[in-house]
Amino acid sequence: MITKSFLMCTSLANKVMTRITEENLPMHFQRGINFPTESGNVLCKVTIDLEECDLDLLNCLIESEEMDFGKLKDSYNLKMFRDQAYKIACNHGFHEQHLSDDHFLCLVVSELMEAVEAYRKGKRADILAFNTRQCVGRGSKDVTVSYEYNFGLCIKDTVEDELADACIRLLDLAGLRSINIFFSKQIAAEISPQKSFTENILTITRFISGVPVRDHEDLLLRINHGLAMIFTLAMDLNIDINKHIQLKMEYNASRPYKHGKLF
Repeated sequence: MITKSFLMCTSLANKVMTRITEENLPMHFQRGINFPTESGNVLCKVTIDLEECDLDLLNCLIESEEMDFGKLKDSYNLKMFRDQAYKIACNHGFHEQHLSDDHFLCLVVSELMEAVEAYRKGKRADILAFNTRQCVGRGSKDVTVSYEYNFGLCIKDTVEDELADACIRLLDLAGLRSINIFFSKQIAAEISPQKSFTENILTITRFISGVPVRDHEDLLLRINHGLAMIFTLAMDLNIDINKHIQLKMEYNASRPYKHGKLF
C-alpha cells in the first residue's frame, strides 16, 4: 500500500471522491484542510491510499475528471529539487541557527521583488548564449569560460533567475520543515496574462506572506500553491522554470559560505 497526495480544487476533489465511492475502486480517499484563494477557488489537500498496481488507474481517474485548475501529473521532480535545495543550503551554512517561517518567507518575497526589478530593467536570460559558451569552453581552464562566469554573464539577476530563486527558497523551506511537495504542474487561476507582471507578483506575495503562518498545514499550502503560482507565471512568460531551477542550484553549489552574506 502506498500513499499519494495532491493539492486540488474542491470541485475536482468532490468528483474524484464520488467516482471512487460509486465504482467501489480499491482506494482510500481522505480530504484535508480547505484553503480559499484570491480567485475564488478553494484548494484542499487530498490523500489517497492505494496499491502500487493501481497508480495508472488513479492517473486515469484524475485525468477523466480534470477541471480548469490544471493537470496533476508528476511532470517536474520537485521532491528531488526540494532535497537538493535544502542540502545546498545546509552545506552553505544557512541552517546553522533556528529561524522562523516568516524569516524564510520574507526571503522568498525578496526574490520576487528582485524579479520585479529585473523585469523593469528588461533583464532576461540568454540561454542560447549560455549554452554556446558552455560548449565552446568545455574542458578549458580559462576562468572566462567557466560555468560560474557564463552563468553570471548570461543568466544571473534576470527575471528567469529571480523566479527560480523564489522557487528554490520555497523548496529549501519545505526541506527544512519536512513538508511534502504535492504541487505537480497545476495552473494557478489567480495568475493571468491579462494582469501585469507586477500585479501577478503582488498576488503571489500576498498569498505567501499576507498573514503570519498559523501551523504546519498552513505552511504546506503556502509552499505548494506558491510554487504553482510561480510556475504558472513562468509558463505565461514562456520561461522554462524547471530548467532555470536546475541551472541556479548548480551555480549555488559552487558559491562561498552563505553566499558571502549574513543570512
